[in-house]
Amino acid sequence: MSGTTGSERIASPSKVSAWLDCKHYLNLRHRVDDGTMEPPDNEFSAFAQLLVEKGLGHEAECLRW
Repeated sequence: MSGTTGSERIASPSKVSAWLDCKHYLNLRHRVDDGTMEPPDNEFSAFAQLLVEKGLGHEAECLRW
């Protein structure tokens, strides 16, 4: 299992934003990260997927600092 432990979890801006939209998000995300739940199917348009990828890349760059 390649999930993270509780001490390794980071509250990234994306996770906080998703939590603000859905109070169950972090619990569900932790279950996916731990491998106890399958991730949901993403049905984004090509443009929306591009925005997601750009946002995740930007977030990763900020976390490297």
